Amino acid sequence: MNKLLAAIVILALSFTVCSIAVENDGTSGDVVLYEIKSAGTDEGFSLYNTSSKTVDLKDYSLADNGGKITFTNSLLLGPNETITIV
Repeated sequence: MNKLLAAIVILALSFTVCSIAVENDGTSGDVVLYEIKSAGTDEGFSLYNTSSKTVDLKDYSLADNGGKITFTNSLLLGPNETITIV
């Protein structure tokens, strides 16, 4: 039981690497959700631009059961760059 609890705590506190497409304006796949930190006081996520061109995150959205975040202003993410939102 202690090992199971320790494993759950480690998973909850660590960054989870995943690759799911972010809803956007038709250039799907260029930007992926790269890391998520969902525990502690510094909750946040990272986005990664997998393409060879700069992507404007304006009008990109991320949603879960708790709500939706939409970038309403221009925010440029260069090729192979990562941005972390905390």
